[in-house]
Amino acid sequence: MSRKILEVLDLLKELAMGHEIIINDYAIQNDISPRTVRRYFEEIKEFFGEHSIEKTVKGGYTSINKDSLNSVLLPNLEEKIEMEKLVDLLHIINPGFSEILPPEYKKIDAKIKKELAQVFLIKGTPTENQIDYKIFELLITAIKNHRYCQIIYENEVLKDIKPLKMIYSKGNWSLATLSKNHLENNGFRILRLGFISKIKLDIKTFNKEVEADIFITKSQTPVLDAYKVEPFEVVVAIDPSIKKYFLQKKFLRSQKILEELNNGWLKVSYKITHKDVIIMLCRRWFPKMVIMTPSEIREDMEEYFDIYTKNKNEILKVEEEIKIL
Repeated sequence: MSRKILEVLDLLKELAMGHEIIINDYAIQNDISPRTVRRYFEEIKEFFGEHSIEKTVKGGYTSINKDSLNSVLLPNLEEKIEMEKLVDLLHIINPGFSEILPPEYKKIDAKIKKELAQVFLIKGTPTENQIDYKIFELLITAIKNHRYCQIIYENEVLKDIKPLKMIYSKGNWSLATLSKNHLENNGFRILRLGFISKIKLDIKTFNKEVEADIFITKSQTPVLDAYKVEPFEVVVAIDPSIKKYFLQKKFLRSQKILEELNNGWLKVSYKITHKDVIIMLCRRWFPKMVIMTPSEIREDMEEYFDIYTKNKNEILKVEEEIKIL
């Protein structure tokens, strides 16, 4: 989608919301020339009619008939019903996702949650602090239109970023990106939205990254999985007291039940691309999940225990010193 189309749509949105457009102010705010804004107004009048736009006493412009603009920009009744179903589903799958909604959506969302509460008790992982919705909106535009970005992330300036998809998981919003400047993981990187302080959209665009899109969609854990890396097998053993959960549910998409051992433990296989995927799962079920192979990852897991013991001893020592003082 061209820059002109995006700019005209932004202008139409402002008019449909009943805002008065002061040409010089609007031009400065959106980094375009006043002459370009005037030309856009002429093109809008050609499409919607000469009298669709009127000049105000302040010298600005506003829409006479907002309904005619909304009919083009807003969904019809059938689309609204489908959207309501989608929002219901999102609340059930990802509780807390609506925390990032802008103020004008809060009233509608509260109504939907109230109706859902009659049937569901929805509890999820606590969500992170409020996401800057302006950044959220810019990313939506960038992803839809395949536009490069410059991002300030934890005080680091990231240039020539390809934003691929926003991911909501376990109470956190993340952004999947590709960049030739990121030397690790074949250029693929996950950024936490909460740590993005500024974003600027470039004019230049990129072609759709089909391979990366498939990777994100099919990935077991996009935040941890390695990009363009062949999966390898990890075998674990599950304590008899929790094996019913693994028989009932796959904790990773590649989970495969191998056999039950003589002592009642369950032998399970996973295909992963990065050791942290299985380490995180093992830490979740510690001490009732044991890594059998490969031995290198089992040793890495054991290092975590050593680090924990070291940290624990240091903290307890500090506490004792404080008590003595």
